[in-house]
Amino acid sequence: MGRICTHPCEDVCKRKEVDEPISIMCLKRSAADYGMENGWHLTIAEEKRERIAIIGGGPDGLMAAYELRKMGYQVTIFEALPILGGMLAVGIPGYRLPRDILEQELGIIEKMGIQVKLNTRIGDDTKVSALIQDFDAIFIATGAQMSGRLKIEGSELDGVLWGVDFLKEVNLGQEVEVKDRVVVIGGGNVAIDVALTALRLGAKEIQLACLESGEEMPAFEWEIQQALDEGVNLNVSWGPKRILGDDEKVKGIELVRCTSVFDEEGRFNQSFDEAVATHIDTDMVILAIGQAPDTSFLEDSEILRSKRGYISVNETTLETSVPGIFAGGDGVYGPKSVIEALATGKKAAISIDHYIKGEDITVNREGEGPQESKLKVDIEGVSTKKRVSMPTLPLEQRKQSFQEIELGLGKEEAKDEAERCLSCECNLCVKDCEFLKLYCQTPKELAEKFKAGYFKENPAIPYSCNLCELCKKLCPEDLCSGDMCMEIREMMVEEGIGPLPPHQFVRRDQEFSTSDTFALSQPASKDEKGEWVFFPGCTLSAHSPELVITVYDYLREKLPGTGIILHCCGAPTHCLGDHPKFEEILGGLESEVKKLGVSGILLACPDCYRTIKRNAPDLKLKSVYEVIAEKGLPEGAKTSNPKTFSIHDSCTVRDEKEFMDSIRTVVKQMGYQIEEMEYSRDKTRCCGAGGMIPYADAKLFLKLAKQRADEAPFDMLVYCAACRETFASVEKPSIHILDLIFNPDWEKNLRKPPQMGKARREKQAELKGLLVGV
Repeated sequence: MGRICTHPCEDVCKRKEVDEPISIMCLKRSAADYGMENGWHLTIAEEKRERIAIIGGGPDGLMAAYELRKMGYQVTIFEALPILGGMLAVGIPGYRLPRDILEQELGIIEKMGIQVKLNTRIGDDTKVSALIQDFDAIFIATGAQMSGRLKIEGSELDGVLWGVDFLKEVNLGQEVEVKDRVVVIGGGNVAIDVALTALRLGAKEIQLACLESGEEMPAFEWEIQQALDEGVNLNVSWGPKRILGDDEKVKGIELVRCTSVFDEEGRFNQSFDEAVATHIDTDMVILAIGQAPDTSFLEDSEILRSKRGYISVNETTLETSVPGIFAGGDGVYGPKSVIEALATGKKAAISIDHYIKGEDITVNREGEGPQESKLKVDIEGVSTKKRVSMPTLPLEQRKQSFQEIELGLGKEEAKDEAERCLSCECNLCVKDCEFLKLYCQTPKELAEKFKAGYFKENPAIPYSCNLCELCKKLCPEDLCSGDMCMEIREMMVEEGIGPLPPHQFVRRDQEFSTSDTFALSQPASKDEKGEWVFFPGCTLSAHSPELVITVYDYLREKLPGTGIILHCCGAPTHCLGDHPKFEEILGGLESEVKKLGVSGILLACPDCYRTIKRNAPDLKLKSVYEVIAEKGLPEGAKTSNPKTFSIHDSCTVRDEKEFMDSIRTVVKQMGYQIEEMEYSRDKTRCCGAGGMIPYADAKLFLKLAKQRADEAPFDMLVYCAACRETFASVEKPSIHILDLIFNPDWEKNLRKPPQMGKARREKQAELKGLLVGV
């Protein structure tokens, strides 16, 4: 492929935005040239008894055979030609793809144990019906090896040849007489190859005429330039009208001006100006105006074909109208590039494998074929570096033989070119995530490890992600490693290997927070029914029962009829990946809200806010801080001492602008100053405790907590009780905003130690006791 690939990847190479794209095709060739020194990998899966017939030994058939043999199937290739390769062997000239290189590459087919039957034309030597009886599945890969025909006066003259036939005869070593003056009709790659082949066979003058303008020519730009370099004369926007002859031999060709090739809808529909004509004297005309399939061997079968002879298939699976018979390549889609033919061969192999296994061949096919790359890289500051040029055979030597034109890069040249690669993994997420830094170079690498079962040997790893979603916010494509870790956690729970033993504390805590010892559902009064219910959550309740009571009193004053619910939203259980238990806990909360008959929930905990919003979207939510910003501060909340705080935004509400704005509004109303940290608002870091990681990796938790604490030059202002407990555990002075608002002696709590274990649950039970008497 490094010699004949059309390298569309280079058109979208990010390096092109700096200077020139990486010479991917040349590097691919270098990898093959020097990699062959290490031999082939011939690993084959356990042998299977099923037999697969491949009709056609071109690129699509070879790829299908290779892939199926790797799976362990017994594969036989039926090839009409005396050699393998199809158009690789008989359509591409040796100066582009040397025969010895092709034979060397195709040697793997025999080494893998694939049976090859050359000189075997299906329809003549063997019928399709016989193959159906003898094989479990069939892949038709016969390509488009016939020359496209043009009805033109003089086409029967001696000296008129057809492009594909001409190349095939030359490549098979047959003697082909080429005249001094040759006109080639066509503007595609085949026409260019015909012209350059004729030049090497002794033609002294080559004229190439095509319908298209120079910009419209379908041949690749580099092939057109090569033709010009070798002396081929281009005659664009001309169409053949008649071939002129004398004594049954070609003497010239008459051309008329082509005014357009395609109509307004982009369909091939050429128009000519007959008043504008020209004449070229010539001894030979080679018409290279396209290719066509030969599917006549299917005439007695039930396989459907188009009017032009192309085989009809299911686009997703390549299965024909006959179950178990598949088709691909040029015989289905018309002439395409080699890389596209190889892709259909691989697709067919996947379909055949599913078919033989009795599986649905249509499922999970979305990721096959070419995909738009999601790789990103920052090119700011990247210095320019000249692209390494492919050394070529001197111009005068080219026309004297079929020696390969492109000579290949030396090892050092290939290395220099490879070093131009920008390694397009932006890795913005890894740069800002200690978890990813610890376990991978790229998120893709971690995904591959998980796919290979890495989490079974290292079950703590998927539980070591904060699930903070900073990676998603930084990623240009919104990819989230946390989602991947969450999926693995759920899988581990289903398989009975998750959560981890240390997580039993979390489970006990959840059981307590939904038990009668803490759980409570209480309206403002028997006679008073309001619109809202206050839901303080577990951690704030454990942080300070008195504070919860004070906030609740404020809410009942500002929003009469507000009730209260003590319960858990289920966030910790959700983080563990125990989806059934989470649904049970959240369902219990939803049930209590419904019993009270309220229409919305007032929340102080950002984790509760995100959990409920994402998993119970029908519930109306509002933060307590929005209420305070709207209804006004409680008496005595304003300060005469404008202290400055570093504000830590909770990662769970990084996308909730109103939530974060209301915090800042309230702080401003109170008269305090806020120092925005580098990582704040939607780009905030996690405090370190998110995702329940303290129980999976205590060392990583402490590192993250200290990192975040050290980023704050002032005392920390938080609005999540769990974040406040985290910073307290690393001795960072911090205060919950509700303490700042409602507690005149808040400064005494700046260094308040975290509530842990039994003490935490006692505080929660204390809160219920206080409320029962309200």
